[in-house]
Amino acid sequence: MNEMWYFARGGNTIGPVTLEQLRAEITSGRLSRGDLVWRQGMAGWVEAGQVPELLPFFPTLGPTQSGPGGSLSYPPPLQPPRGSPPTPVVAPGSAYGFEYNPGAAGYRSAYGPGYGAPPLVGPPVDPLLWLRNFGERQLLYWKRLFASHPELIVPQTYEQAQLVQAGLQGRPAAYALWRQAALWIASSFAGLAGTLQLIRLIQNKEAREGLSDLGVILQFLIPLTTLLMASTAVAAAHLFHNLRGSFRYVAWGGGLALGIPLGLVFTPADWFIDIPNTPEMTVGALQAQRTLLNLFFGLQFYMMIMPLILSLLPALTRGCWRIKMFYPASTVPGWGMIASIPLFVLLTWATLVLIYHTIGNALLLVSLILWIGAPLMYLTRYHLLVRPLLHREEMDQLIGVQRVVLLLTVIGLILLIIYLFTAKVADERLVGFDKETSLVQVWNIQIHAFWMEYVGRLLFFSVLFADVVLLVQYHYWYQEQLFRKRPEARDFDLQMQALAPTMGMSPPAVAATPPENSVASSTQLSQAPREPIDSQDSSEPPTLNGP
Repeated sequence: MNEMWYFARGGNTIGPVTLEQLRAEITSGRLSRGDLVWRQGMAGWVEAGQVPELLPFFPTLGPTQSGPGGSLSYPPPLQPPRGSPPTPVVAPGSAYGFEYNPGAAGYRSAYGPGYGAPPLVGPPVDPLLWLRNFGERQLLYWKRLFASHPELIVPQTYEQAQLVQAGLQGRPAAYALWRQAALWIASSFAGLAGTLQLIRLIQNKEAREGLSDLGVILQFLIPLTTLLMASTAVAAAHLFHNLRGSFRYVAWGGGLALGIPLGLVFTPADWFIDIPNTPEMTVGALQAQRTLLNLFFGLQFYMMIMPLILSLLPALTRGCWRIKMFYPASTVPGWGMIASIPLFVLLTWATLVLIYHTIGNALLLVSLILWIGAPLMYLTRYHLLVRPLLHREEMDQLIGVQRVVLLLTVIGLILLIIYLFTAKVADERLVGFDKETSLVQVWNIQIHAFWMEYVGRLLFFSVLFADVVLLVQYHYWYQEQLFRKRPEARDFDLQMQALAPTMGMSPPAVAATPPENSVASSTQLSQAPREPIDSQDSSEPPTLNGP
């Protein structure tokens, strides 16, 4: 009876309180069944109505005897528990159709008491309020997307309820919120890019002239694939608190968004257009026409899949970086970055050389070098990427490198934009505002669809690769734990220690340990009196408002 309790009210942690004080909160109605409570020994926050010790303090749910004649009276209906889906209606003061009531047990309808069906005709929506709430939500997503530490990603009240109900707290909860932000932003860019591409294809009727029926269908397949990726991103963002279900949507969307374009580029050109074959045409002329047609479609396919190819390896780097930030003790993300960054630079270097010898503009060359080569700065801290980080100052060093990479990338993009607006081709600007003096105008749909598709795919595949890297890290850790319990682990340790001098490296100052002690001794490789990244007294309640 001397156990100390904590409870949540309005998104804040209150306590410690005794069981009697908690009973007084319940009997007075200030603490309901759906509110969250915690005491030492619990794995996490639990709804008060699910704690056996507190059930006798709540009123009976069934009919009760009241009145002089013993007539039956029923208690008022309970509010839905925290984390249950709110009523999707629209009401004044609530852009989402529901509002959170900290004094009650979670969500309630914005129309009034109870949570039954809303009226058939609701009040009109205030467009200014809707735009303000939408802008605040987008700003919140962008802040989470660029948050340097998981501690900076703090859930909103309604998100906290869903996370607690799903059993996500601390870093897993912060990771789920980062995924949600990245997916929402990716769906916005990819959805808008796919829509602009569809509008362009519908308006450009000349582009469909001479195409076969299959060619017309395949022409619309790329923007439809982009819209499909945006749809799966929306579905995955809605299930942000269900990591398993959300990952399935991302995996299916990524597979289709990657597989369909790569399969489409190998479609024979003869399927797209009917080559006229008249009796007067010779075999050589027909073959030459087919060769030119294949070359034309090959260049068109190259421009079509360029955003996809350019986004994959940077997305892998971003995904690895995020897992390293959320789980500093992991080593798989660091090795993924070391492998992907040089590969991306080497693959794009050939294109860079071609552009340089074709155009020969120093401004363009510098902008591309900064944009492509900026991630190489991560390799200057490779020793921090490939080993477990136990202290906050080590993470701060990596975050400093990330800021340098971001600065170089932004400078490269600014220089690229300056080049596009100043470069001239045959006395005409490459990009401009005047249709008569510029080859491409800034309002050209194709230009904006290109960069928006690139950003959308980059963020979408960043989430996909982050999920995959996290799964690989878990399986690596799991297999390592199993291996450390086997007698072969000692032999492997001896082999590695013998190999170290031949490679010019120093073995760790820890002797090989028996299998039964190997798991415990593996944490003794690096001990220092500095403050670790994660430290929390077990007698304190789990974090309620954020990781």
